[in-house]
Amino acid sequence: MKKILLTVRLSLYLTAFVLAGCKPNVEETWFDNTVTLLEDELPKYTEYGYNTAGAKIVTSSKDWVFNQNWTLYSSYNTPSARISKKAPGLLQFAMIGQKGIYGEKMDLLFDFPAEISDSLSGLYALVNQKFTSQHHLLETHLSYGEDLANTLTVTSGLLFFTRSRRIIYSAGNNKEVEGVSLSGTFEVTATMVDEMDNDANVTVSSGRFDILFWKFNGVEFTNVL
Repeated sequence: MKKILLTVRLSLYLTAFVLAGCKPNVEETWFDNTVTLLEDELPKYTEYGYNTAGAKIVTSSKDWVFNQNWTLYSSYNTPSARISKKAPGLLQFAMIGQKGIYGEKMDLLFDFPAEISDSLSGLYALVNQKFTSQHHLLETHLSYGEDLANTLTVTSGLLFFTRSRRIIYSAGNNKEVEGVSLSGTFEVTATMVDEMDNDANVTVSSGRFDILFWKFNGVEFTNVL
């Protein structure tokens, strides 16, 4: 089967400070975050900043059912995930990805009310926060292909930030790069009108993400060095 190589950083020295409790646990190991997937396979759920995300997608109408997987794009130069300060007290978490084995574009965007400080460490405040579409606490958008963009309506969504870590890479010559990982889960349901003018349901389930944020420019956190 076809194999997809998502990220490669070989044998970098990792120190992960677990942000739980008053005294952090320190784990030191030789770290290889190469992720190899079989064709149309979802990445496993991790919490070490592997820069992966995935979900199962079922699109169905009265006449057909279509199963796909969604995965995050992997790029060294272009952010595939970002958290933006859209307005005071309002954040947007965006993940850029693809569905199916042919790489059809599908981006997920979550708008939710939260306040975080203007630094990478501000992301720690999101841990254990769960946002749903109930009471307008979460607004979710899906780009499901340009031909369907205007007919897709999200009916419910859930976004749960479960863990965050301080990640330090040391690549030698006393050079260290520090980032903050953010892991969690998500679910989305939506409706749309298909090409035959039938009502169809879209379910995004088993969603999980493990993003390593490296930069903050005053407005936006991104996962590219």
